[in-house]
Amino acid sequence: MGAADYDAIVLGGGISALTTALQLQTKGYATAIIDKPAGAGASGLPGGLANPAYGREAKKSWQSEACIESLNRLSELTGDEQSGSAVIKKGILRPAASSAQADAFKNSIRVNGWKQGWTEWLESGEATERFPLVQAKTGALWIPVGMTIDLPGLLSGIRAKLTHLGSTLFSFEKTEVYEGADCHTVISDDREFRSPRIIFAPGSGIDDYPQWAPLKFNRVKGQVVVAAYNGFPDPGCSVASSGYAAFIGRNRVVVGSTYEHTYHNSEASVDTGMELLGRFRKMCPQIAGALTRTEYWAGIRLTTPDRKPCVGGHWKTRGFFCIAGMGSRGLLMAPLAAELLADHIHSGTKLPEEIDIARFYRTRRFMKMT
Repeated sequence: MGAADYDAIVLGGGISALTTALQLQTKGYATAIIDKPAGAGASGLPGGLANPAYGREAKKSWQSEACIESLNRLSELTGDEQSGSAVIKKGILRPAASSAQADAFKNSIRVNGWKQGWTEWLESGEATERFPLVQAKTGALWIPVGMTIDLPGLLSGIRAKLTHLGSTLFSFEKTEVYEGADCHTVISDDREFRSPRIIFAPGSGIDDYPQWAPLKFNRVKGQVVVAAYNGFPDPGCSVASSGYAAFIGRNRVVVGSTYEHTYHNSEASVDTGMELLGRFRKMCPQIAGALTRTEYWAGIRLTTPDRKPCVGGHWKTRGFFCIAGMGSRGLLMAPLAAELLADHIHSGTKLPEEIDIARFYRTRRFMKMT
């Protein structure tokens, strides 16, 4: 087999793939990125939230402080290349849907060890005074460090930075990977590439690669609505309540999301879109009454049984790596997971046990499948 064409090849075009490629390229690895022509799966998501306080009880997400800091570093690294305004640091307001949820939010502030200034409880009057376009009749949890992500803008900025640093980006319909002794071969359409390191980060497209078949990810369909509105300013925050409203700038809002564990296809449904807009009317009734255009989007997320990322090397093949399984929290977790994977590849740094892929392949059930 001939010499390597690249130090590393990353398969995928979403936030996990591009942030991993960026980390490797900045460490001196000549990196190629290979993706399908059009953004599909979660990588085509119009936008969303990086919310460190998730779920009905505002639980503290895995490594939430480190995840937010990693997003800040990513924003700084790519800010001069188009994406500075794609990571929008205006906070997230979480109106409580009931008095019981209000108690849960207050409890989160008390018991979760948040950094000073990262969370604040606002009674109804104060929430309404500060954010008059958001409905918060039972009070709200204010998360000033929460971020809103214009994902197409962010990915565009990362691609521009990668190109500036010397990475090569390819777009092919079909890609296959073949294991080699020192170098692995990637065949994409009629092109062939070689590298000692292949990073698989294709999101829901992981099923295209039999090398990872024993990893039984859960596949969850998510739908959102992208809407434009007139006559109102930006509300000064994004909102996470029964669903979320990510205000991504220029009078646009992404309203989501569904979590469909059973589905017949991956297409967006107008009926589901109308249901999401109904949730939006409860969050921001005035803006919801001023929508001028709506578009519907659907994609497939991968999740793991323990709802944490799946990151690390293949159980048998040296030089094969995977980064996947972040579900609806990919915007929050992917940049940090990419940093950790790149450090692991570059210097052998041990991955945190809670995200290391080894936690799956050490189990007896997994070994029976391989």
